[in-house]
Amino acid sequence: LVMMGACATLPPAPKVEPSLALPATTDGPLAKTAQAVSSKSGDVDALLLLKSAREGIEWRLALIDSARAAIDVQYFTWADDTIGNLVLQHLWAAADRGVRVRLLVDDLYLVSQRSVKATDKPIAVLDAHPNIEVKIFNPGKYRSGTAGLAGNFLGSFKAFNRRMHNKLLIADGHFAILGGRNLADEYYGLHQPYNFLDLDVMVIGPVIEGIGRAFDQYWSSGPAYPASGFDGDPTQEDVAALGAELAREVSGMAVPNYLPQMPGDWSALLQNLPADMHIARTVFLQDNPEVLEEHTYRLYHMLEDLSAENAAEVIIVTPYLIPTGDFIERLHGIVDSGARVRILTASLASGDHSAVHAHYKKYRREILGTGLELYEFSHQPSAEVRALADLPPVRSEFIALHPKVFVADRKRCFVGSLNLDPRALDINTENGLLIHSSSFCSELADLLETFMAPESAWRVIVDNNGKLQWTSARGTVDKAPARSFSQRLGDFFFRWLPLENQL
Repeated sequence: LVMMGACATLPPAPKVEPSLALPATTDGPLAKTAQAVSSKSGDVDALLLLKSAREGIEWRLALIDSARAAIDVQYFTWADDTIGNLVLQHLWAAADRGVRVRLLVDDLYLVSQRSVKATDKPIAVLDAHPNIEVKIFNPGKYRSGTAGLAGNFLGSFKAFNRRMHNKLLIADGHFAILGGRNLADEYYGLHQPYNFLDLDVMVIGPVIEGIGRAFDQYWSSGPAYPASGFDGDPTQEDVAALGAELAREVSGMAVPNYLPQMPGDWSALLQNLPADMHIARTVFLQDNPEVLEEHTYRLYHMLEDLSAENAAEVIIVTPYLIPTGDFIERLHGIVDSGARVRILTASLASGDHSAVHAHYKKYRREILGTGLELYEFSHQPSAEVRALADLPPVRSEFIALHPKVFVADRKRCFVGSLNLDPRALDINTENGLLIHSSSFCSELADLLETFMAPESAWRVIVDNNGKLQWTSARGTVDKAPARSFSQRLGDFFFRWLPLENQL
């Protein structure tokens, strides 16, 4: 109570002019590229799989720098680090040349002072830029750092606990990028302690109009709080000072020389794009942004409805795997129908949240009992796989698994933000793209095969004596691979904490 009383509190939400997605542009680099793609794809969508950290950041910067009218951005984490500030610098430059920029960011890491210029006042100043609008999703009442974070959980746990885990970037009504990557160094290969192996999909086509409406649904929702409420009267001098500070910070950061600090020329990348894209039928899915009631229709229900056809082969990749509801029973049904089912999840060694592994391991034998193949990703994968996660010159200490995808029969697949754990399935909001395309889903499946190869993952089995074994190209071990004794110790203690329904 003392901590909560010492914290700055959130004012009532100010009234702001409503805004909606702008019509797709008819001119400019992105419009021309989209027209070239549509001449190939016709009235369906076109997709590009962004496999590497470098592709993930380069295409985001390319869309931002090439936009002429509008950019909409929605993320769970936006760190105050090299990548977070580099992207913000490019968005600032886009706004300076007249592009309308809307930023919707979840509050969890903002209130703990990790993201987008760290504190509430700079966020309000950012919102005061004539062409930038900022909203914060489900902001906590208490606003000062760790004390504020604790106060929010103690004072209003159920309300504050629900977070927006969605990831989305839309440019000029023609392009969108979505998938597993947030805006922080570890998602784009620049984090020395560890980097995430992750992936995104970039899409062009008719689905973009619906994705724009989906963004508007969140932007106009009750939980989306206008940033002007944090500090109602910043001046344009404050805006100019923040822009200058951002430029100084970025210029002093160790940004690889192949990533431009200021807007670059991406014409060659855009020109080659049409030949590289897959034609597909897609459906954009997302959870409702408003507070969910029990038995609410969720994104994973939509996935079940839209992918209910019988499959002969299923690949699931999720970094966080804690079965809920009838998940085990459904796996039994798929395997019993004759399908080959493979699941890749994080090992204790390659996970970034030991608490999740501590509760996942309770279900490991039960999952194997369905008859599927279970793989756990290695923290030291093959050079080929590591190259997708690290961005030279960085070589991180270990690689952590982060994609959220499934593939059925190499014809249907899903790429998005949805993990298979209680938090993703029951608490947070999520989004993603359901894809019908043999060529795209085959490329994705081939990539996942490399993640599960013996050089990059352990196959988990039960031996003839009923004991668990982990087998990889490095040999066979009889206990879960870990990076250190302290990690094993944490794994042991987390197992006994009643956290499972929050993970």
